[in-house]
Amino acid sequence: MFFMTDHPSIPKLWIIDESSPSGVSRAPSECLHIAERHRKSASRNIGKPVGYQFENGFGRRYWRLMANVDGKKIQPLAHRVVWILANGPIPHGFEIDHVDNNPLNNKLENLRLATRSQNAMNKKCPRTNTTGLKGVKLSGYGGFVATISLDGKRYNLGTFVTKEEAHKAYCTKAKELHGLFHRDG
Repeated sequence: MFFMTDHPSIPKLWIIDESSPSGVSRAPSECLHIAERHRKSASRNIGKPVGYQFENGFGRRYWRLMANVDGKKIQPLAHRVVWILANGPIPHGFEIDHVDNNPLNNKLENLRLATRSQNAMNKKCPRTNTTGLKGVKLSGYGGFVATISLDGKRYNLGTFVTKEEAHKAYCTKAKELHGLFHRDG
């Protein structure tokens, strides 16, 4: 089974379809190929939404596509296929980030290229965070500590009386360090 998204068959298999829940539909050329084997169902498949939702093991749900190409099963993520169909191959070292942090929203305007580091900047506050605010943790000495990281360097933003003050400091620094990829929540 292959998960590659640089497969040359991708443009022949799928087309961008904003009315499809996954953002992708079966390409007419693929339906014509299927027609040689299954004439009755081929015309019904043209433009049909494709894909299924799966959970990635970290509690995030994504759309995954599936096809058989030359006897091999490929299962690329739908957001990567949408990007490739619109913009060409994804450059080495880059990922596709969902701007609104909703991995089920594969509309092209919601997708952007990002490094692994930039993609991590756009994450929500972890469920394990006891303060409920990104970049803020309870200090062992009382009060709340605000921290942020960039390129492996951790910045201590100070200790604050309230978690809201600490979060405000985090948000200000996140806008400065993370730019378009900052996320307050």
